[in-house]
Amino acid sequence: MYQQAFCPPKVVEGNPILEYYRILVFENREPLTLKRDPKYGGDIEVSSYDQLEKEYASGRIHPQDLKNNMSRILSEKLEPVREYFKKNPQPLEEVRRLEKN
Repeated sequence: MYQQAFCPPKVVEGNPILEYYRILVFENREPLTLKRDPKYGGDIEVSSYDQLEKEYASGRIHPQDLKNNMSRILSEKLEPVREYFKKNPQPLEEVRRLEKN
């Protein structure tokens, strides 16, 4: 999903992936570990959105790092929803029937 998302290298202004981080990840001001392959320098600990912006603008964080981690983060955030619908499939089935009409 995010592999082709607009995320120009070193560009902060108007970057939708960075905006997702600002709104969804740093809403609680918790630090974040960006998971990266050791051959690309390994994981990076980011303590604030401002630090993330600076690291990205400098080129230390690659667009693919942001995209891959956002995919992982959203998957983790949505896990409780997936679990709910596994245990309670009826509401989801009703929505799917409505979409067909």
